[in-house]
Amino acid sequence: MAYRFLLEVPDALYAQANAVITAAPDADINDVHNGIAGHFDLGGKTITLSAHSLDIVTRLDAWMQDVRAHGDQSTATYYLTDGRRLTVGETPVEDIVAAIRRDQPWVERFIPKIGDHATRTGPEGTVAAAVATAEARAAGVAVVNAPKIGNITILATDEPTNHPVIDIDDTKLLHLPVIDLARPERAYGEVFGAAVVSRADRDGRGGWKWLGVSYDTEQEAQFGSEPDYAFVQNGPLLLALERMGRAYPLDVFIKIPAPIRLLVTDESFDAIKANVLVRNWNVFDDSTQGVFGFRDPFGYTWSIHSESFEKDA
Repeated sequence: MAYRFLLEVPDALYAQANAVITAAPDADINDVHNGIAGHFDLGGKTITLSAHSLDIVTRLDAWMQDVRAHGDQSTATYYLTDGRRLTVGETPVEDIVAAIRRDQPWVERFIPKIGDHATRTGPEGTVAAAVATAEARAAGVAVVNAPKIGNITILATDEPTNHPVIDIDDTKLLHLPVIDLARPERAYGEVFGAAVVSRADRDGRGGWKWLGVSYDTEQEAQFGSEPDYAFVQNGPLLLALERMGRAYPLDVFIKIPAPIRLLVTDESFDAIKANVLVRNWNVFDDSTQGVFGFRDPFGYTWSIHSESFEKDA
């Protein structure tokens, strides 16, 4: 299945547009008729165009920029199935790509995603690298010079090397595979005060294709194009959530992973414990004042230590 849309061009530019389209390896002209905007008496040509990728959008933009550079101010227009018109060379390429994808979401389910929504070159939020003191390292925890984002104050975490991690720009993030992203994003935000600092996909070359915080996960899920990773943070707690879908292991609730330790203020300790109890999550190791553990519904265990308990210990 291919994308299919109309391209309206003046008669004087038809031959050039034809050459640009036929030169593209994955685009083709299906039909040409006289007139534009549905009117045969208006000068110009309407090209019915099909494309197996949206690389043609970039090619047409470069062509129109060249036309304008030579003093010709003629315009060519995309005409989408929902009735919108977008001007070639004036509307940004990434906006045209996003508009076509949303205009024809069924295509996303059948072909690889070639051409992108507006993307970023790096994370939108601040993901701070671990900066641990000698005392913290001796105690096996990492104190991170990172801002508190939510209403929970996390003072320290386990050394990330004690758990599976993902390295991004010399920063180690705890790697937590999950079925989907929406539920753990919301749960970790409410329980740990963690906020999403970016979302991303792998780019197929060992790097990342950054989508930003504003990328609408639930809307894109309807198109089958939700992101594969979400990065959440509150102070030293840095999590890389990976959406596994059906690849999520069925035995995840049988094998109990090593607990992730968090050192928090006394007020935050009470808030986290209250949140966990209200959710009826599996609580354990709560016989000692100032310490408790629990297992969340995503298969991961947590050991929460209050600041006063650590001082007394």
